[in-house]
Amino acid sequence: MPPSVAIHKPNWNPILTLIIELLAAKEQATKQETIDEIKRWYDGYSWDGSNFVYNPFSTLLLFAARVFKDHWFATGSPTFLVDLIKERGDVKLFLEPIILPAAHFDSFDIQAIDPQVLLFQTGYLTVKKIEKSQFSSTMLYTLGVPNEEVKQALTIHLLASYVAAPLSAVSSMQEQMMQQLLDGDPQSFERNLQAMFARIPNQVVGEK
Repeated sequence: MPPSVAIHKPNWNPILTLIIELLAAKEQATKQETIDEIKRWYDGYSWDGSNFVYNPFSTLLLFAARVFKDHWFATGSPTFLVDLIKERGDVKLFLEPIILPAAHFDSFDIQAIDPQVLLFQTGYLTVKKIEKSQFSSTMLYTLGVPNEEVKQALTIHLLASYVAAPLSAVSSMQEQMMQQLLDGDPQSFERNLQAMFARIPNQVVGEK
């Protein structure tokens, strides 16, 4: 699970500057492009919709490994959350923004877990915006996936669950399909796509 505490935006001191320059050289990117990519992957956690912070665990592992990937998923997969999303049959829980009233966060009943609140409390969703309702004094919270790390990790774990295949097999097929697109091989890409989606149930979105 992602750490519940995240570092504030780094001020790019000399040590960080050196690390970023090395990472930029490896990625064949400019320093600013690399900073923007770090932000896209690991920034985005917020409790007020105004101030956003980085995931310290993933950021430090990025600096150590110099590879952009879902670092904190390596410490444990979100099996319980993926199973809960699959059980509810609603992938919109993390694909689309969610608006909840403030009172929604006041209680936590383990016997009737609200997957939206659980995803927020475990760091898979974060506060994007807080605003007052047009019709009452209620404060409304807009929740969404914080960054690319969480989005990619949740997506591939959920896909592996739906197709009932090992995560390694899904990751391998994903890489094959991306390469097939680059190679201009639509026939192989289509076969892999059909093989993957043939194992997914028709309804993966809950009833409206």
